[in-house]
Amino acid sequence: MTKRDRPTIEIFRDGTEVVIQSRIVLRDLVPAKNRKTIVTIAGEEFYLADRGASADKTCFFYRLRPWLGGREIPGRRLYYETAEDFAKEAESRLKEGDSWTVRFLYTLIFPVIGFLHISSKETLEQRFGCSIHRHTFASICVEVAVAVGAATVLTISNIAGTMLAVMYGAEMSGAATILSPNSMLAVIAVCALDAVFRYHHYMEGRCLGFYEWLFRRRKR
Repeated sequence: MTKRDRPTIEIFRDGTEVVIQSRIVLRDLVPAKNRKTIVTIAGEEFYLADRGASADKTCFFYRLRPWLGGREIPGRRLYYETAEDFAKEAESRLKEGDSWTVRFLYTLIFPVIGFLHISSKETLEQRFGCSIHRHTFASICVEVAVAVGAATVLTISNIAGTMLAVMYGAEMSGAATILSPNSMLAVIAVCALDAVFRYHHYMEGRCLGFYEWLFRRRKR
């Protein structure tokens, strides 16, 4: 059998473990120290213990070990009736992702998905494999970046305004103001507040959407 004739993904047992051999990277299987991804195949639960690649990067290996549970809180969960179902779904996802346009658009909306209501994100995760944890974290990072960026612009604007006022008089200080200071402060407050509260919930395993923590609190 030539390399071209071989299947894209092969799955076989090695004692109690499951070994996945793939000719393409499986983006769903990422090792993690905490909140491991749990893969259920035919009723058996596994977690990704290790992954590697051949020297020429043409073959990738993933080793799944039995999940014992305990007090550790799992992260994302993937369910498959059989090993063949896992292989078929992985291949179909990878084929869909081969389109450069699809990848480009997905990159643009990646953090936006994290702002959606938690139920919407769970639906997307179940149907398309969009990691609810990664998208939520990305959206929090965007909020932090926007808040820091707005604070930087506001600081530079104030410094420039002060320098112009000293050099040319108070009437010139307004020339350094690109945006309204009140608008910048509002952006900083809205983004920073939501980022802090959502990150707190995220660390406790709740991937809430934009200001969803406020609405849930009101419901209580």
